[in-house]
Amino acid sequence: MTIATFKIGIRALDALLGDILVPKTLIVISGDTGTGKTILASTICYSNALEGHRCLYISSLEDKVKMYEEMKTFGMDFEDLERKGLIRFYKLPIAVKRETLVNIAVNIHTLIKEYGPSVIIFDSFYPLMRLIYYQTSDRGVLEDLLNEILMEVDGLIIFTVGRNLKKECIEGIDIEFLADIILTLKREIKNNTLSRVIEIIKARNISANVAVIPFTIVKNKGILAHEPIILEKIPPLKPGKISIPCKILNEYIEHLHKGQVIYIAYPPDARPLQILLIIMGIVLVNGLRSMFISYRASPYEIIDLFKRQFRTIGLDPKLVDKVVEKYFILEGINPAIGIEQQYIWEIELIRTHKPDIVVFHGVDIVANMGDPYEYRTDLFNQILHFKKMGILVIRLGIYDEKWYPWNARISDVVIKFDLTKDQFGGPKYTIHIWRLGRDPIILDHRQFERCIQETGKIVGKILKEYA
Repeated sequence: MTIATFKIGIRALDALLGDILVPKTLIVISGDTGTGKTILASTICYSNALEGHRCLYISSLEDKVKMYEEMKTFGMDFEDLERKGLIRFYKLPIAVKRETLVNIAVNIHTLIKEYGPSVIIFDSFYPLMRLIYYQTSDRGVLEDLLNEILMEVDGLIIFTVGRNLKKECIEGIDIEFLADIILTLKREIKNNTLSRVIEIIKARNISANVAVIPFTIVKNKGILAHEPIILEKIPPLKPGKISIPCKILNEYIEHLHKGQVIYIAYPPDARPLQILLIIMGIVLVNGLRSMFISYRASPYEIIDLFKRQFRTIGLDPKLVDKVVEKYFILEGINPAIGIEQQYIWEIELIRTHKPDIVVFHGVDIVANMGDPYEYRTDLFNQILHFKKMGILVIRLGIYDEKWYPWNARISDVVIKFDLTKDQFGGPKYTIHIWRLGRDPIILDHRQFERCIQETGKIVGKILKEYA
């Protein structure tokens, strides 16, 4: 006999709790007002209904029409699933009187018997608990109803409650004790931005090392969350070689591997546009699906930068649009949203698009925001995760004395541009290049220009098919 399996509907939580989401699992979602309890409960209901599990949503907080409209903005069409008989909504009165308590219990009992749900949401049971707190003689009615649900419903049972679980229990039924899973939602203001986390307070029969999961609530997507990445061991590099379309760089670096990190630093007031051509050359020569994430520019501005470089070497800038369409996903992320939200967005984008190479533009901006220790920890774990996924990472940023040693420390290849003067007093670059396991080399301006010309010719040949 096959045992029905259920889900939370959020990948990070399903990865941690999926094995214990079996029939007769009681989940308690606690948190203060506005932390996201209703959205999480709705996500559980909706995700399981999509899998064919009937969901009964009992609410004392939400009007049906209003709730359905709100959930639609988060990508959940309750009306459609209700038409298919997969969701049923029951409105629990906010003000419960003694004489109506028995009728409510009978109605819920009858609805469960007739509808036969596999998932039941109580959002929230507090009005009934508040009544029996003062009317102890009526506790038996609610106790019988809860006992019936816990004993007879062969599926998931979800309660949303306030943060203080101890107060939200009744004599003979301690929700905190009976719960198989307790998730507490919290939010706080960090640097003028809203930070949200889910704490796994209890997860019976599972040994999860992760206790806190950052999350965000996004229109059309609902809850996006990602478990913190903490690898116990350094993963190996993936097999296969990535060539560089420049002879001197290719001879010194030899080749790149998916999973390596390249750090490119340049002066704040003399940023070498040519480096973008080398990145595009690597992408085109190796046929890599690429993601370009900028912390200071929009996708439109990124495309404009590529076009500027194309013009300087005589390539048709109109070809940039076609190349970007085929090989690149461009994103501009505001790092001021907070490191936790930024982290979630990046992982979600990368997991969705599965690129071979990710370019981070403006990494110096992120480094100088928020807590330095938190940034270093998250960055290093992220880099190890990309290494495990087999993603080549290129990080571009302004030279910063504070952060340069750290960025060099976690990289396999470092390319640092210094601005000097030629014999006529004009600006030129010298380029310091270092590869892990080798002595560094320094390229002068002429060597770098030859590198750009070689790359331009190779890129031009490849782009003939787009002309």
